[in-house]
Amino acid sequence: MKICDKTSVSSRLVRLARGTALPCGRAGHRRTAFEDTVVGRRVVISSDGGRIRLRETKRGPKTKKGRRRYTGAWCEPKVLIVYVVDAEGQQESRFAPFIDATLKGPDAVFALLRTYLQRLEITQADHVLFIADGAPWIWKRVPLLVQALGLATAQVHELLDFYHAVQHLGEVAALRKDWSAKARTRWRTQQRHLLMRSEVEQVIWSLPRSGDTSRWSPCTLSWCL
Repeated sequence: MKICDKTSVSSRLVRLARGTALPCGRAGHRRTAFEDTVVGRRVVISSDGGRIRLRETKRGPKTKKGRRRYTGAWCEPKVLIVYVVDAEGQQESRFAPFIDATLKGPDAVFALLRTYLQRLEITQADHVLFIADGAPWIWKRVPLLVQALGLATAQVHELLDFYHAVQHLGEVAALRKDWSAKARTRWRTQQRHLLMRSEVEQVIWSLPRSGDTSRWSPCTLSWCL
C-alpha cells in the first residue's frame, strides 16, 4: 500500500435515485443518473466514517411552549464518494461525483459502492484507485469488492491518506514516555518527510520497537503492524 497526499473532494452532491432525471445545470436540458461514462478514465473511490447527530424524541412532559423534548446523540455514518481524475490527478469537473452515506454500517456502505460501480460499468475504467485512512473496516472489504466487481489486478491501486498516516505517527510518538517532547517532534517530522517521499518501508523500520502497545488504538496498531 502506498501513501498519497490528501485529495480534495468537490462539495457538489449528486442525488442518486434510480430511474429519476437530474438537472444538468442548463435550462431546458436534463440527464439521467449514471449517464456519465468511466470508459478509459481514472476513477477514485473512497469511504470514511462521518459524524452526525440524530434527533430522538424523549419521553416525558413537553416544554412550556408545547414542544417535544429530544436528545441529539452523535452517530457515525459511513460515507462514500466516487469521482474521476485526469492524468495529473486533478478532479475532472465534467464528471459529477457520486456521494452517498448510510447509518447501517460498513457492509451496507460497501453494498452501495458495489451497486453504483456496477451501474457505472467500472470494469471499463483504465485505473481504479481506492483512497482511505487506515481503518481496518475499509481495507479488509476492498479485496472482496474488487473480486465481486471483476476488476483486474492491474487496474486496481490502493493509497493510504497521507494526513491520516501522519496522525498515527503522532499517536505512536506520544506513547513513548521515555522520549522528551523535542525527541517526539523530531522523530515525527523525520517520518513525515519519509512518507512524503513514499519511503514507507523506512518508516516501518523506524517505528519504536519498545513501549506498551496495549494502549494503542486498534486503527493505530493495525497501521503500524
